[in-house]
Amino acid sequence: MNIVPPAALLPLEEITIKKGNVWIFGNGAWGTALSSIISQPEPGLKVFIFAVPTNVLRNVLLEVKDRIDNKTLVINASKGIELGTHKLPHEIVEEVLGRRTHYFSLIGPGFAEEVVEENPTIVNLGYRNKKHLTAARAVFQKPYFDVVPTKCLHAIEVMGAFKNIYAISCGIAEGLEYGVNTRTKLILLAHQELKKLLVALEYDYNQSAEIAFLGDLILTCSSTESRNFTFGKLLTRYSVEKSLDKVKETVEGLSSVASVRFFEEKAGMRLPLARLVHDIIDMKNHRLAKKHFTDFVLRSHLEMV
Repeated sequence: MNIVPPAALLPLEEITIKKGNVWIFGNGAWGTALSSIISQPEPGLKVFIFAVPTNVLRNVLLEVKDRIDNKTLVINASKGIELGTHKLPHEIVEEVLGRRTHYFSLIGPGFAEEVVEENPTIVNLGYRNKKHLTAARAVFQKPYFDVVPTKCLHAIEVMGAFKNIYAISCGIAEGLEYGVNTRTKLILLAHQELKKLLVALEYDYNQSAEIAFLGDLILTCSSTESRNFTFGKLLTRYSVEKSLDKVKETVEGLSSVASVRFFEEKAGMRLPLARLVHDIIDMKNHRLAKKHFTDFVLRSHLEMV
């Protein structure tokens, strides 16, 4: 599958926001939004927040690993799958820093601009164990920014990556002039497909993770503000490269879709909707996309059991 490689990483000092004992690596829309709400950690702790695209997370970690000790909270704020390795953020962190790191993952439905405007928002904070959980949550918790802990860390990172793929499918539907009925069907199909994937992967999943699961899926798939949605819409008219150029921001779903077959093999199952997006992106003749898409939507049914 032909995927445009990630952009080169800017010098670390140019993308770092420092506020007291909190460092945010990534000064894009989301990193900047988070910097507007953070509180200082309890005395003796420091916080490293990684809000860079997943494809450059490893390089950033390698640059700062010598500054991370047992008093450092490492918080991922990215959603995606590393191109080529098929690794989720927690797996990248484990490879670079080891499993003893105080690691958390902040994932959920929230657009950066609305966080800055203090619109009521709710997200999940995934964790491995409860040590420093209260401290990590307190860094972000605000009356308008509700942080709900969940131990389903692996599950919410899978959700965070795949919802971007499903948002591309909804953008394709919009570009092909299908309405909200079709988009709703796609969201329901995505919800069911993702639940099956989590079961097959044997990743812990319970109601506490529904914010990152259903909430983020609905937000990203139903809003034209979503860059993945926009990218999908553009794909019905332009090449992958031209669509990316028009979005002008990182489209995490594009890298994640390159891992669809890997996750199918890992889970021992097919992912029909995710595979649809994969195949449409891989098509050289985008005029075939409408027939391919329509055939899929007409023959796909929810399993009501």
